[in-house]
Amino acid sequence: MVAERCDGYLDCSDGSDERNCTDDTIVYKVQNLQWTADFSGAVTLTWARPKRMSSTSCVYNVYYRTVGESIWKVLETHSNKTNSVLKVLKPDCTYQVKVQVQCLSRVYNTNDFITLRAPEGLPDAPFNLQLSLKKEAEGVVTGCWSPPVNAHGLIREFIVEYSRSGSKEWSSLRTTKNYTEIKNLQVNALYTVRVAAVTSRGVGNWSDSKSITTIKGKVIPPPVIRVEGYTEDSISFSLKMNTNIKVSGYVVNIYWTFDTHRQEKRTLTIEGEKSIQKVANLTAQTPYEISAWAKTELGDSPLSFVHVMTGGTRPAAPSLKARAINQTAVECNWTGPRNVVYGIFYATSFLELYRSPHNTTTTSHNITVIVQRDEQYLFLVRVMSPYQGPPSDYVVVKMIPDNRLPPRHLHSVLTGKTFAVIKWESPYDSPDQDMLYAVAVKDLVRKTDKIYKVKTRNSTVEYTIKKLEPGGKYHVIVQLGNMSKESSMKINTVPLSAPDALKIITENDHILLFWKSLALKESNFNESRGYEIHMFDSLMNSTAYLGNTTENFFKVSNLKIGHNYSFTVRARCLYSGQMCGEPATLLYDELGTGKTLTSSPLPQLTLIKASEADPRRSYYNITQPITWWLSVLAGQDGRNHPAIFRCEYCGNLAMFGWVWSINTPLGHCTSNMGRNVALVANSAFHPPCSVGEDSSASKTDKSTDVAAIVVPILFVLLVTLGIGFIVLYTRHRRLQSSFTAFANSHYSSRLGSAIFSSGDDLGTWNLGILVGSDLVWKIPL
Repeated sequence: MVAERCDGYLDCSDGSDERNCTDDTIVYKVQNLQWTADFSGAVTLTWARPKRMSSTSCVYNVYYRTVGESIWKVLETHSNKTNSVLKVLKPDCTYQVKVQVQCLSRVYNTNDFITLRAPEGLPDAPFNLQLSLKKEAEGVVTGCWSPPVNAHGLIREFIVEYSRSGSKEWSSLRTTKNYTEIKNLQVNALYTVRVAAVTSRGVGNWSDSKSITTIKGKVIPPPVIRVEGYTEDSISFSLKMNTNIKVSGYVVNIYWTFDTHRQEKRTLTIEGEKSIQKVANLTAQTPYEISAWAKTELGDSPLSFVHVMTGGTRPAAPSLKARAINQTAVECNWTGPRNVVYGIFYATSFLELYRSPHNTTTTSHNITVIVQRDEQYLFLVRVMSPYQGPPSDYVVVKMIPDNRLPPRHLHSVLTGKTFAVIKWESPYDSPDQDMLYAVAVKDLVRKTDKIYKVKTRNSTVEYTIKKLEPGGKYHVIVQLGNMSKESSMKINTVPLSAPDALKIITENDHILLFWKSLALKESNFNESRGYEIHMFDSLMNSTAYLGNTTENFFKVSNLKIGHNYSFTVRARCLYSGQMCGEPATLLYDELGTGKTLTSSPLPQLTLIKASEADPRRSYYNITQPITWWLSVLAGQDGRNHPAIFRCEYCGNLAMFGWVWSINTPLGHCTSNMGRNVALVANSAFHPPCSVGEDSSASKTDKSTDVAAIVVPILFVLLVTLGIGFIVLYTRHRRLQSSFTAFANSHYSSRLGSAIFSSGDDLGTWNLGILVGSDLVWKIPL
């Protein structure tokens, strides 16, 4: 055996394999794994507990597989006991078995396994039993049969039983062959015969009973089976007997096999001498064997056989998942076709599953089944109607003991960018003591996990998981500290918000995207993470990744004329696109078509007459329905004017700067600009300027029109402000000079102050004149 470090056992003579062990390097591995079998077919496993393993926070899981398989099946023991009983093994099969330790923090894998042989089981029934009279002697019946398809062990012998009609006693004989002779029978008597196989486990099921009358010289021929036709789910056949012997009916067995461990059968009992039958509810592309014998007044005829395969394509078997949710309930889910009836079969052993299982039906793809406590169950599911399809692989479920129930009703209450609030109920109503819960948070992106412990006596528990990442994906598992059955759920945190104020600035040969830094509103965002930019071309219906940047702007070049683009900016995705921010999206459709309107013919526009009331108004006739752009050209005063375009029976009116759009069906349209207008055909998205001008000229004219308005206004405002400041400054200087001269004229050198007298008892004001132009008033109070 290869030495393993930190498993609690000294594999090296110097003990070096058990030095410097930490919680991360310690290995819990069971020792001395052994097995024993009992007569019922169960296998008992025993082992030694790993050293240093906690007896309260760890349990054992049993893994098994048949020799030659690569996938392990698991049986959860829900226990920390060092023994377990396997009741779900297929009889007479060789298995590899291992036991692993599962604790709160991790599962301790092991490659050490034992090989065992499951005990023999009860064999299936022999089939195709045929009886005939021996010509050389009277009172002798010869019988032959086919051995069971699934013996579930070594067949030691066959037991043949026979009984005379009217008698309740059965006589028997033994043989190791698949044929025998029954002697010393009464002549002209009706006998019934059956046969069963025997293994070390015991006697298997009995075959179908056959009857024969011991009349010398009378030979009953087998019936004739003729296949009339078949479809995907049915077979039609006819039966008849070519004999003068009176026929009372037929017995028909239809055999097929989906599982190598079980042959399935359907039996039909048909009355009458001739019969045409149709067997429905079959499976497409499946071989069937039809065997039949006739019931006559002299006994049962020999067998006839025919093989036929149904048409179509065989449906796939359902994929079943089953798990125990408490002591007595099992939740089953599966995938498969819809609008069919499913049958769910379950039993406590393999033999019981195929012989006398419990079953229920449903049209859904899930069901909860109530079973007995403290048992192991095998489950399988199959389609029952409108055809009987192949069964799923069986699934093993171990019911949960009372002290290992999982928390109930685990769900998320609130999810943010860096936290999640979860809530659950205790496994038991009104706990009478503190309960320790383990909350395991597995990061599905970073492939890390953390475990938090919660201790409370409350029936309802609310817990906040912190230090999560925006846009992360997490698997949360809650269970009791004693390694109870867990409850689990998945949580996706809120991603980083989209950047604000996404703008586009157009340059000559490129555009610039600008946006506000996410760090201004997202404390969890670091500028070193950067942003990523995507572009969607609606004309090509394609999305392109433009790149990423740590700046708040991005340059985009090589845009095609006539295309519409949508730009998205978001926080850069991490871990192969698994953690991304919300995108900010902006539509850019300012590029023209790049084609002049004279390159395509226009529908005819005919002037009908001029308005008498308003000489500027003219009437035009639209000769065919089309979307028109009305571009206002220079008016009579040489300037562009906003036009009011009115069209009888016209559609919506939309304005793009000085360019107006209308949807005009056949009808009369008028304009208040007379002939100084141009009606031109609409382009895919953007209006052209006028007949003969291309779209680049339209953009130039539009920007020129805006500048012609804004620039003069700004200039007038600046000039007005400048003149205002000059006037205010001049008035201030004049007022200052006048007041200084006035003050000097009233200055008294003796008093050192200027004296003002109003003659109205205003008192005396003293004014001190300082150096420069600053004045200081001395006002007596």
